[in-house]
Amino acid sequence: TGEMLVADDEKVKFSGHMQKTGKSPVYPIKTYIDQGLQDLPKEEEKVDPLTQMLEYFGSIKPHEQIWVQILCKAHRDYDFKSGYLRKKGTWTKYADQAIDEIMKRDPDTKAGPADIDGMPRITPGERELVEVIERNVEKTPYNVDIRWFYFTEEGKWDGDMVAGLLRNFAAWDVGGRCKIGLRWRTDFNYKIFSDPFGKRLQGLRKQELKEYKMRKLFPKNQAYTGSIMSSEELATIWHPIGTAAITPTLNRVGSTRGDAPSNLPTG
Repeated sequence: TGEMLVADDEKVKFSGHMQKTGKSPVYPIKTYIDQGLQDLPKEEEKVDPLTQMLEYFGSIKPHEQIWVQILCKAHRDYDFKSGYLRKKGTWTKYADQAIDEIMKRDPDTKAGPADIDGMPRITPGERELVEVIERNVEKTPYNVDIRWFYFTEEGKWDGDMVAGLLRNFAAWDVGGRCKIGLRWRTDFNYKIFSDPFGKRLQGLRKQELKEYKMRKLFPKNQAYTGSIMSSEELATIWHPIGTAAITPTLNRVGSTRGDAPSNLPTG
């Protein structure tokens, strides 16, 4: 609520920006298709990484708060007509570059090193990666920004809560391909030089909270560039959790479905 946001304005302890990182922005995270959830297995057979995120939120203490915000908007061509001075294509361009690099072929002629019967040599892992990239690029893309907050009372800072949150994002990592990692945080490596009086840090915390309310995320350094995710990836990191997830400290909200009124006109 607005009252809670105002009340906690002076209690912001830590916030961070998460970003999908990898060799190319078209390399997808470990999606629900990779986990076999698209086959609609029984509830007791599902292994959903979002379940452990729910368990983590269930461990939050009464004096703590954890907020996670996922912002997304349409991914499209950037050109002069859309208000950008420098033209920048969509991630389809990155997909073609990544596939050409994996196949070791020329981007123009699509010709590569010859093997048996003139076919390019490609390992099973590379073939699977090409298929995953092509499947991912076929879905609707979005520009995605992820922000989180950790609130606590003075003198009750618990670094394990922050580490636990970061470990939960690691559930969708694929070794050597892609991961969701921390790219910025409200902290300085050398506070004695960067913020000797602590005023910059307080300013960053207030600015982050303001942007959270506005549903905006402005990069605070050049390392953060945001993420491009497909609808498949977005559905993986946020979706309704099945009944297999049982967290004693979190209760499910019941709902009912009503029938249509019997006096509705027909014909």
